[in-house]
Parts: sequence; structure tokens; C-alpha cells
Amino acid sequence: MLNDHPEIIQTMKTGYPNLVAQPEYAGIDFFGNEILSNDSIAEDREQQETILSEHLDGYLQGQYGFVFANSQHASKDFYNDEIEVNDSVVFDSIKGRVVLKENLEHYLELHYNFKFTIAD
Repeated sequence: MLNDHPEIIQTMKTGYPNLVAQPEYAGIDFFGNEILSNDSIAEDREQQETILSEHLDGYLQGQYGFVFANSQHASKDFYNDEIEVNDSVVFDSIKGRVVLKENLEHYLELHYNFKFTIAD
């Protein structure tokens, strides 16, 4: 009989083997994307919006008019950090500031009340 098969007996005792734990649902972001536990998110606390970090550039472009580009010449950013040719930079058109992309999270935390975290 099929019930006598060793794999069936084992499955009936312990459940299906090798099931991968699935992340838990944590909500929906500004764009309607599903947020799962352990996803990296940005919280725009002034606008009360949550954004998956992978979609933050699009959010900043659409909601704040930020411009993302590669620098065309050497200069310094808002923090007085050196900008080299072809560095990724962000132009904040509201405040008229240029920031290296690597400093964007810190800039948003200080000047736009953003919070960066991992979804529960």
C-alpha cells in the first residue's frame, strides 16, 4: 500500500521536508509594492509614506524633484566632500544642494525627516 512507503510515513510524522521559511507580510509601500519582513525601507515621516529602498530614487524624483546624475566635473558636495568626474550625485532642487549619492540617506534624515530601517 502507499501508506507503507517510507517517505509517506516520514511526511506524515514530521510534515513536508525542506520547506523554506517565507518572509512575513509587512505592508504596502507608496507605489503599491508589497513590503515583506526584512525588506529595507525608507519612511518619509513628513508625508507619512513608506517606500521600499529600491524604489527611493523614483519617489524622490516624483515627490521632491530630486535629479540623479553622474557628475560632469570635479567639485564639492553639500558636506564639502570631493566629487570626482562620473561620481553619482543627487541634486535637491528644493534646497539647491548637490549631495554625493553615498551620502543621500544621511542627508534625507537630517533635512527631510526620513528614517531608514528594516521592515518587521
